[in-house]
Formats: sequence, C-alpha cells, structure tokens
Amino acid sequence: MSLCTVVEIALQFESFRNIDLFHQGLYHLKTRIYRDDESRALAVPHSHLKGPTLVSEPVKGKAPRVDHHNLIPAHLNEELYTFSTRSFLIRYCEEEVELGDVGQFRLELGPSELERRQPLLLEVELMFADLTQPSGENLGDQPDVESAEFRCVSTQVLRLRGVERGLHDFCPVVFDECHFCLLNLAVHSAVLDLRFRLRPKQLAAAKPKVAGPAPRAGAKGEEDSEGGESRGGEVGLPAVVKHSKKSLNNDGSEDHDQERPPSSWQAA
Repeated sequence: MSLCTVVEIALQFESFRNIDLFHQGLYHLKTRIYRDDESRALAVPHSHLKGPTLVSEPVKGKAPRVDHHNLIPAHLNEELYTFSTRSFLIRYCEEEVELGDVGQFRLELGPSELERRQPLLLEVELMFADLTQPSGENLGDQPDVESAEFRCVSTQVLRLRGVERGLHDFCPVVFDECHFCLLNLAVHSAVLDLRFRLRPKQLAAAKPKVAGPAPRAGAKGEEDSEGGESRGGEVGLPAVVKHSKKSLNNDGSEDHDQERPPSSWQAA
C-alpha cells in the first residue's frame, strides 16, 4: 500500500503579442504536461475556463461583428492529453491579443516521484494555419476557419519544480527567431487529494506437504475415509505403534499383537 498525491495544475494564458511573425494567419497555443522520467506519464486535462471577451454588443439592426481574436474557442483533446487556447487571427506587426483562457490538468504522484523531486515538463506549441487564398487575396473580414489545417511551427519546453508544494509563477514564453512572439503565461498548482493505492498481489508459493514419521515394520496404516491418506502423515498427530513380537510380562503371561500408543501419550 502506498500513499499517492493528486496535484492540479492550472495554466492561465493572459495575452499573446506578435513581435515579428513571418506569416499572417490563424494561430493558437497547444499545451501538455508530463513527468520528466522514463515513464513520461501525461497529466490529464479535465477542464477549462473561457476568458472574457472584449467584443461589444451588436447594435440593433446591424449584423454582429466577427471577433478575429476568437475564431475557434478553446478546447481539450482527451486522446492526446492536450489543451488548446482560442484561435486568433494575426494580421499586423506588434498586434496584441487578450486571451484569458485557463486550462486545468491533474496528475498523480507516487512516493518515489516525490522523494526524487523530479520536475514536470510543460510543452507549449505554437500552432499555425495559413488562410491565404490560392489567388493571393487578403484574409477578409470573415476568414474560412472550417478548412484550416494547423501545424506546429515552434515549441518551447518549461520545467515546473515543486508543484506538490504549490506554484504561483509568471512564465513569459518567447519562441524562436523565425517566429518571434511573446506569450504571457501564469502557472498555478495545488494538492487536491491523498489516495491509498494497493500494490498488486503476489501469488504465494504452494507449501509442501510434511510427511509424518514412518511406521515401523509390520505396521498397518489406517486410511482416512475421506482423503484416503494415512493418519500417520498428518502433522501433529503421532502414529500408533504396533508390537507384533511376543513379549513376557512380569507375571509370566504373553502379549499377542496389541496396539500400544507411544510413550509420549499421557492418559487422560
């Protein structure tokens, strides 16, 4: 039996700033958390919160305005154990996007992981989809996001230390020179629960049967009516010894084939 610790990690995506991205298009951040060991156990994303939107309410009699910074909502992928922020359109240099999305992960740590104090790895991928028309036309006010195919263009990996003691850190993420942009990210962690886990049962080896004392020559073993085994083979029960030879008593009389119990037996 072992005591395991359940830790929850919350990733708060505050904002994204385009410094010098080469291409205009649709972007979002995809994240996953896993242990830094041979098992590389993945944290399970179980929930996410939608950030506030800055789009004003539509005026009566006019069509609602498309929010280019929230074209695809934030979502979880349970099969890949990932959380993805909202997808936003980048068109201008120094453009800044207010995100406000929060992704929540849970991970169970055993006593060995806590003793070694191995950090967790946070992987942040910058996903990009090109929405440029084949004819070279601009993206327009209503880009077609249904046919968008995302691919990873840059990745950053952060080490999270001491998640079992509680984290509240601000982590700015800067991607490579070819995709120069800044992500403002805050990481929070807390212990939620302690659980006892039973170790797998081990099959016990079969105990060998212990044979009883061998009967003397001429003895007749009495078989058990149910099992068919000799009573002399049972552990803890002394066998009855038979004397087949004639012997003289003190008064001169003879004994013939009498069953006598061993001397260790005492009369009740």
